[in-house]
Amino acid sequence: MIILLTNFVLVLIGFSLEVYYATKTMKTNYIENISLHTRNTGQECAVALDFEYEEDAQRALNSFQTIPSIKKAFLFNTNKKLIAQYTSDKLGYRIKRDFDEIKNKPFFHNDTLFVKEAIFLKGDYIGDIVVIADTKISQKVNERYLILGSASIILLLIALLLASYLQKFITNPIIDLAEKVTTISEKNDFSIRIKNLHKDEIGILIARINIFLEVIQKRELERDVAELALRESEERFRSLAELLPEMVFEVDSFLNFTFINDSAKFSLGYDNEEVKMLNFKQVLAQSENHKLRNLVGQLIKTQSKAQIEVIASRKDGQEFNALVYVSPLYKKDLQKGFRGILIDISELKKAQKEIEDLNKSLEIRVKERTKKLSKVNKELAEVSYVSAHDLKTPIRGITQLATWILQDNKDQLEPSVIGNLELLLNRANHMNRLVNGILEYISIGKNSSNFTHFSFKEMIHFVIERKFNLPNVQIHIQGGETQLFFARSHFVQIFTELIENAIKFNANEKKEIYLCAKKNSEFVKFSVQDNGLGIEPKYQKKVFGVFKTLSSDYDNQNIGIGLALVKKIVEIYNGKIKIHSFGKNQGTKIFLNLKLIKSDNEQQ
Repeated sequence: MIILLTNFVLVLIGFSLEVYYATKTMKTNYIENISLHTRNTGQECAVALDFEYEEDAQRALNSFQTIPSIKKAFLFNTNKKLIAQYTSDKLGYRIKRDFDEIKNKPFFHNDTLFVKEAIFLKGDYIGDIVVIADTKISQKVNERYLILGSASIILLLIALLLASYLQKFITNPIIDLAEKVTTISEKNDFSIRIKNLHKDEIGILIARINIFLEVIQKRELERDVAELALRESEERFRSLAELLPEMVFEVDSFLNFTFINDSAKFSLGYDNEEVKMLNFKQVLAQSENHKLRNLVGQLIKTQSKAQIEVIASRKDGQEFNALVYVSPLYKKDLQKGFRGILIDISELKKAQKEIEDLNKSLEIRVKERTKKLSKVNKELAEVSYVSAHDLKTPIRGITQLATWILQDNKDQLEPSVIGNLELLLNRANHMNRLVNGILEYISIGKNSSNFTHFSFKEMIHFVIERKFNLPNVQIHIQGGETQLFFARSHFVQIFTELIENAIKFNANEKKEIYLCAKKNSEFVKFSVQDNGLGIEPKYQKKVFGVFKTLSSDYDNQNIGIGLALVKKIVEIYNGKIKIHSFGKNQGTKIFLNLKLIKSDNEQQ
């Protein structure tokens, strides 16, 4: 049937294509030939048509007698007047004097071909010639139909004979093969092999089926091995589960226990018979039902292990804290239940409670100790402040006494005595500066709550006008419009100290200082850069210590308290400060990074 159907379709397609192209070719040839004769005859009639010599025009049209297919011809001038005509028979087509309906392009009406050609004389249009020809294409096409139909019948008969002949070579072996495959399937014996006596496509098919049977047999053996390994694994699991002191269990999709180890039976108080009718809900307190539903939903959704803390219940109604670890249980890629461990954490909870109570006790003790320490620190600060303040009186007395002696007896004293008195006066002044530095250091933070709004530029101009309006000092400000909300006095002190150091430790004739402020949503960052002496890396951390200075000269009035004060103020605002030096005599850059403080209006 397949061969017959295939041949029928192929013959039908070939037959249709042959008729279509034959008809198209014949029409094309007729159009070319008739159009050529029409043009040539039209040019022969050109002179006669121009002078309207009807007899000459008629003789030219009579030349169509040599072409039997041309049945009529008509000659018109530019006014569409019929000048001459040719008729070979009584073909039923008539040309009216108004021949506008005849197309300029050749066309067929059934088997009749209409050709219209314009006539030109020396490039001027002088008229038209119309030719009507009977092509008899339908008759020729019918002849082709007869020939092709006969050939098609012969081909179909040959295909029928061929199909009948091939039946015993193709269909019968396939039927035999199907019966043998059915036998293998019914016996479920994949060790059977089909005997192959063919060397054609049937033989290839039988060979592939034998390979398929071999693969199936191998997979069956692997499955048997895997099932054996699974049974052994289950036995090992159950053996290990019986050894564990924790409660190991398995439940089905309805949470009915399918396995529970002896430790669980003993801990929960159920015997072997009672366990068979036990559901996991029964080992939890009723208040935990919602947790159990959420746990099962999570396991089904995520298909991964989960844990939950619950309150479990024993058979006698005693409740205890437990921790449950559960994972889905699968068989052949289908979820059949859950497997897990239930751990009694009552003792752990008790220990956690004791630790929490101890932590609370420790927190109370730490608060008490902190309060006492704050009190001691406050007393120590007050003692330090009073002590430092009281030191100023004897120092002031020594300074005044030494000054009076020098003023009253300068002409009578020896130079060495005068030098010693001046040295004593210098040391006393230095000691006075140290005491003032101590008082200033101790008092830092007392006005840290006086927050106010100010701009960076406004604060810097205040510092410059108060102390650093010097001709050889050029201070550049970047980010001057940055708005700040801090204790303004602290920032005046910070930048007074930093600018003073940038001028003091600068040997250049023109001293350049660059100040910068940047603010984001969390921090405000400042930097102070100069073109001074610079600080070597090994001293960059020491300079922040109290009374740490790189100069031991008592005359320069540097007591080493400035950067320590800056560092202490920065730490009040939970900020950080660091130094970067570009090298010897290449300047220093100090960075300050402070956490941004927002006013009540900004927070709202």
